[in-house]
Amino acid sequence: MSYIRQALETDLDAIMRLEREAFAQGWSRGAWAEELAHHWVQVAHTPDVTGVISMGEVAGTAELRRIIVSTPSRGKGVARALTNEGLDWVTSRGATEVFLEVSGNNAAAQCLYISVGFLPIDVRKDYYGPSDDAIVMMLTLNRRIDD
Repeated sequence: MSYIRQALETDLDAIMRLEREAFAQGWSRGAWAEELAHHWVQVAHTPDVTGVISMGEVAGTAELRRIIVSTPSRGKGVARALTNEGLDWVTSRGATEVFLEVSGNNAAAQCLYISVGFLPIDVRKDYYGPSDDAIVMMLTLNRRIDD
């Protein structure tokens, strides 16, 4: 299993490898540098970086901004561990709800989010491109579903 720790600027190359592996038109290096500077970013490592999560929280509302797990590490609980770590963090900050957007074509991610209590609340048609809708999901934190 991976270990989770705060992402450092020295992790940026590894984060960019994950980004390129996961998204054809992903975030830039500059965008990730800003993310590291202004948001809660954690990495899973074994010791190589195998996953990353970024979350933000303002006035009781949180957003799961990005989660990526390397292809060889998928299906091994890394995304769940990162998600639970993020939910613990936003709960500790007093957040009462968490939002995220996920590709309608990413069934595995949708299943993970539903399994920890997120519910779909909206669809953004063709958000990621033709025939790739964004599913907007929300989790109310006054109830937490354990592993």
